[in-house]
Amino acid sequence: MADNTIIGNTQLTADTNPLLISSSHTGFSNNATNHAEITNDTANYKTLMIIGNRSAGMGPGLGRRVSVWDRLEVNGELHVNGNTLLTENTNPLLISSAHTGFSNNATNQAEITNDTTNFKTLMIVGNRSAGMGPGLGRRVSVWDRLEVNGDLQVTGSTFLSGLQPAPAGCACVAVVVEHGTGKLYSMG
Repeated sequence: MADNTIIGNTQLTADTNPLLISSSHTGFSNNATNHAEITNDTANYKTLMIIGNRSAGMGPGLGRRVSVWDRLEVNGELHVNGNTLLTENTNPLLISSAHTGFSNNATNQAEITNDTTNFKTLMIVGNRSAGMGPGLGRRVSVWDRLEVNGDLQVTGSTFLSGLQPAPAGCACVAVVVEHGTGKLYSMG
């Protein structure tokens, strides 16, 4: 059996689209649109790297790309450094570490962000698919039962439907939840 060991870097060229296989990251695909690299970098990055090409273009938001067709299985933890854009058809959901305003001006986009810098909260920012008319804005809806284990603080308007009539003889102005039943009463 022959030893097929290759010492050094190997460049495979299919037509005019070279793929470099290396033992440390070389930056081979940094400035060319058609170059890609697979490297087993144990010195600097300490990982197996698959570095895509820039054939989709070099404008803002494009960068290098690696695509996987069919099914990708990860047996272990999946760590994503940077924002994650999940797209199914044409309704993207951005998962980010700081609020980006991704859904501010689009009707079909939404964002979940763990913003510890500006808003200092976990944010679920809805979409505007119901329209841009008065009173609509971005929406997040919850189906089924929502339990809040802690204080509920509302910083905007609150609209309740399904209120029970106030008990006879009550003259207070408030919305009260009857203890034990969960029934809401409009008082006043």
